[in-house]
Amino acid sequence: MRLLFPYIISVLLIFSNGSTLSAQGSTPLKPKLAPNQQEIGLVLGVGQNLLLGSFSPDCPNCLFEEGNKVGYSIGMVYDHEFNEIWKWGFTALIHQLGFESAYREIEDIALEISNTKTETVALKFRHLAEVDMSTFAFSPYIKWAPSSWFFLRIGVTPYYVFSSTLTHSKELLQKTAVLSDGQSVTVEIPGSENGKAILQSGDFKYINAFGVNLDPAIGLNFRMGDFFRFSPVFQYSIPINNISSNENNFKISSWRIFAEIRMTLRLRKSITE
Repeated sequence: MRLLFPYIISVLLIFSNGSTLSAQGSTPLKPKLAPNQQEIGLVLGVGQNLLLGSFSPDCPNCLFEEGNKVGYSIGMVYDHEFNEIWKWGFTALIHQLGFESAYREIEDIALEISNTKTETVALKFRHLAEVDMSTFAFSPYIKWAPSSWFFLRIGVTPYYVFSSTLTHSKELLQKTAVLSDGQSVTVEIPGSENGKAILQSGDFKYINAFGVNLDPAIGLNFRMGDFFRFSPVFQYSIPINNISSNENNFKISSWRIFAEIRMTLRLRKSITE
């Protein structure tokens, strides 16, 4: 995330310089209206990622159906007026869209009691899937601002998955088992650490690299002088397509609370001689 800040600051400077050149190009020979207001800024967000539907790792008969995890976002926003009420713009954001999903099961396991004797007992296990996924999302939007302090916006957001990993672990939830003759024996997963074995770890297979979300949002505006605005924004991302080409119903939705700090490039006011 730290590596993104130099790029974001560079973009801000480019837009700022462009605004300055445009202002220098105007002539004081007669009054005229300035261009519609333009703003650019930094976006930081935190919220939750939600697993919709289900997915299966490489493990046979393993199915994860619910999951969530705290998610983060960082990037930039650009805002341009059509008029005082309607605006257009875009966000360019890096999202962390990982999640964790778990379920428990009782599995019949054949225990080797001696060299000549085995017995099947029911043991309790917990499966855990930990998914880390990062995307770059570019979201052009339309904004409706009926007042100076409140707005609604909606964006159509294509995204690109540039990193995705999956770790699937299986944990034994009991340390002893009772045999048919009443004897209590110690049980463990061979080669495991603390009763937990890693069944799969590495790249998340069959991920669709590209996808689209629908991103409605609601926000507030707070002025910080003439040239800066602060906006808390709540956004919910609705996935349009499956995240995996190998699953029929595997999607990731998310919600975010964003903090937007925007710098005004062009003010909406008259320029007089």
